[in-house]
Amino acid sequence: MLKLFSEVLPAQSIRLIRRVVGAICLLRSIEEYRVMSRVLNPQSMHFPVIEALPLPTLGQAAVLLALWFVAALAFTMGWKTRVSGLLLTATMAYTLMLDQQLYFSHLYLLCLIVFLLTLAEIDQPSQHNEVWRWPILLLQIQLSIVYFFAAVTKVNGVYLSGYMLAMNLRRDLPAIVFDAQ
Repeated sequence: MLKLFSEVLPAQSIRLIRRVVGAICLLRSIEEYRVMSRVLNPQSMHFPVIEALPLPTLGQAAVLLALWFVAALAFTMGWKTRVSGLLLTATMAYTLMLDQQLYFSHLYLLCLIVFLLTLAEIDQPSQHNEVWRWPILLLQIQLSIVYFFAAVTKVNGVYLSGYMLAMNLRRDLPAIVFDAQ
């Protein structure tokens, strides 16, 4: 068991994954601005996750999202990955805790992925070509659980009959796609 915590992996593919996840975090910060500006509007109803956590103003939220964007940019580029990854995780986690309307399961999963990718590079010199194996193993387990339960939820009559696919496909595709019966 202790051997698991001392094993390392080649860093090249993990760093590519870090860049992709960082780019997703950049795009998500832009989307979060749109959502936060609606939720944090003083006229809207608020459903705090933690009552003691003060709700930021729109100006404070803009600063928070700017911090998120800068941390995501640094994380994507691989600059000070340990600091930028932890800062990115903290800003996303804080956003999740502000209001129930700001909770998105994909944001929660993204927060976990960033945290685990950051842990993989802790105590490893940036020029070193290895990362820790155990955070990557935890990431693989987490993603396997997500995909397993996504598959289980699709095992039902409505989904397997093709109804969901038929309702979501565009009807203006060529007639060969839709057999006129």
